[in-house]
Amino acid sequence: MPDRKAPPILIVGGNSTIGTAVAAHLRQGGQSVLTTSRSAGAADLFLDLATPPDPALVASWPPLRAAVLCASVTTEAACRDNPDRARRVNVDHTIALARQLRLPGTFVLFLSSNLVFDGIIADTAPNTPCHPQTIYGAHKAAAEAGLLPLGAAILRLSKVLGPSHPLFAGWRRALDAGQTINAADNLRLAPVAITQAVAAIAALLDSQSPGIHQLSGDRDLSYAQAATILADRCGVSRGRIQPAALPLAAAAPHHTTMALDPGLRDLGFVRPSWVTVLDAVEDFTTSVIAAPAVPQTASGGVN
Repeated sequence: MPDRKAPPILIVGGNSTIGTAVAAHLRQGGQSVLTTSRSAGAADLFLDLATPPDPALVASWPPLRAAVLCASVTTEAACRDNPDRARRVNVDHTIALARQLRLPGTFVLFLSSNLVFDGIIADTAPNTPCHPQTIYGAHKAAAEAGLLPLGAAILRLSKVLGPSHPLFAGWRRALDAGQTINAADNLRLAPVAITQAVAAIAALLDSQSPGIHQLSGDRDLSYAQAATILADRCGVSRGRIQPAALPLAAAAPHHTTMALDPGLRDLGFVRPSWVTVLDAVEDFTTSVIAAPAVPQTASGGVN
């Protein structure tokens, strides 16, 4: 049984999608949790990383068992449109906060991304030099470089999907309405279900293993391939899926898979298959007609 008197775990960005899920998971397990947000009243503590973290404020927080750093400016458009603010949030003030948290010995876990790599090769190893192609990826790489010397843990995640993902929910509504959908065949993902990401975060908080960790799906598929799987599961014609080379504002990696690190492997993790991930996304699981397990055509395959 968890020790309910253990110091709380701090979730920075506790009202983000992942932060909310992590906080709920930890609380269900009996762990005390504190959350921060830059939106007043949206979390237990107010914290806006657009401004430098106040050492006196951080020192006033109760002793912490660990901290998970989820807060960031995530979209490439936001990073591009306000680069100074994005850099402060994603890099400078994140590192400053981690430094303050580490002073009393708090374990720090930072959530990073496969976008620290260029995506030229598949199954990128944890020790591969970073070569980001986007502003957001460059911010994550810079934050990692500042956090690792502090003894922090880094968890690089590929695309994280939760139930009723907005894109897939929109596709499902379109298919149910008899419409055709356009899906990118030049944008790929190696998805991880949010439940799988949360499990990895919880395991690293328990093990308090510093250094670089990585979790991605076991193979890349294009969004057009994902849409074809959805069509199969809905029992509708694949002709309703129109693969398209969509214009992209930022460089799109050809591969988003990463090799699992030894630390997570030792904790019993494996890279999730696209089947287990899509089974965790609500819009892929409410089919009227059962679909084949693996699409067989080139447009819907997962090679």
